[in-house]
Amino acid sequence: MIPRIIDHLTAAIERAQVFDKPFSHFYMVDCFPSDIYAQMISHFPGPKSYSDPTFKVALREDGTKSRRDFKFTREELSGLNEEARSVWYAVSESVLSTQIRKCFFKKVGKDMAKRYGIHPEELDQIQAYPSPILYRDLPRYKTEIHADTISKIANMHLYLPQDLSQRDLGTSIYSFRLGAVSAVLHRWGVPGQFRKVKTFEFQPNSGYGFGVSKNSWHAREVIKSESGVRNSLMVNYYQTSKTFVQ
Repeated sequence: MIPRIIDHLTAAIERAQVFDKPFSHFYMVDCFPSDIYAQMISHFPGPKSYSDPTFKVALREDGTKSRRDFKFTREELSGLNEEARSVWYAVSESVLSTQIRKCFFKKVGKDMAKRYGIHPEELDQIQAYPSPILYRDLPRYKTEIHADTISKIANMHLYLPQDLSQRDLGTSIYSFRLGAVSAVLHRWGVPGQFRKVKTFEFQPNSGYGFGVSKNSWHAREVIKSESGVRNSLMVNYYQTSKTFVQ
């Protein structure tokens, strides 16, 4: 199963059209083999298997968290039934592959090479540590416009809805307006200083990726109660090692 997932996701990244404005990014479809995607959708960890994230961005007014995560630790995986553990172990191992990382970094290489001051052909020199996390975003979840911490190198966000009914729950990317000086002074934006460029539709078996830079502004508007739960798999590439599949 793992080689199939690696080759299929690599091909999806390779097929995707890359755009370099306002920063290097791409949107892809058919990320996983259809039969494996069906297994993923049928075997999500139960709600109690997820944990509250440590960051405050998902904190609601009543003190509860609007985002929950599953980090693929040995303890978390051991709590799943055999079928769920089998599919999610395979998925989490697959997205750690060097083949996928090289393909992904090459796709958004223009921004990454600029950030690190190297030639695009030298991207393999960047030490990167992938960290996959399953997210369960609940009603009232949102993120303000931000460019991500500089400890991140790149993000790949894989959408996992059952059908097209949640297609409006995708992440949006932004460019800051001319003269918005404060936007370049920190990693969180100020409302009114940005222009929405596009939204990556939250379609089944799709996703997007981008290299993190001072211009990689993105956000998710508040999820309404009637929209249900937004399931997705995030693969963050960090400059230092994170905990995953221990």
